[in-house]
Amino acid sequence: VGEYAFALGDPRQPGRLYRSKRAMPESWPATEYEDVCAASEELMNGGAYASAGFVFSRDRLYTILLNDLDGSWTTEPTACAEGLVGRWAQAITPFGIAFVSPFGVRITQGGPPEDLSSAQIGPLFQGKTVHGYLPIDFTVPTALRLEYHDHELWFTYQDRGGARRQLILNLFDKIWRSYLFGEPLSCAY
Repeated sequence: VGEYAFALGDPRQPGRLYRSKRAMPESWPATEYEDVCAASEELMNGGAYASAGFVFSRDRLYTILLNDLDGSWTTEPTACAEGLVGRWAQAITPFGIAFVSPFGVRITQGGPPEDLSSAQIGPLFQGKTVHGYLPIDFTVPTALRLEYHDHELWFTYQDRGGARRQLILNLFDKIWRSYLFGEPLSCAY
């Protein structure tokens, strides 16, 4: 974000966001951090969208605000009051930040999230089988992945039967389809 690198994932300080020195991603001063949320909320992942930084917790989205005049920075909660269920369950798209919350696949530009999944695959998030597909196994958060490619969101998850599944959303017509690989796939890039 700007000329800074940001980091999270400290097991001793799960709500803390760290910042590198300006234009020096190899240098991380001990005083350059902010406790964004409570440790119980845990920061999950972040990135840059529309020239601004953001960071997700398990509960919500925060924006990273940089002051170019004095080099100070802070974070603020956004109107997106849903968080990530898995560290790799987000993707930057031209339409916004897509992410997987406990309630479904969503997209936001920092405001309230738009639902992309309830009409077709929403019951998978509620523990129900849909058209022969078993519900999502939320006990395996490392299997939850979201990737953007060619106007499509690729959602990878493990179902409650242990199978890896890929569901693909065309962002123009908002229709989900499944894709079956001959060998189990852990993620798509």
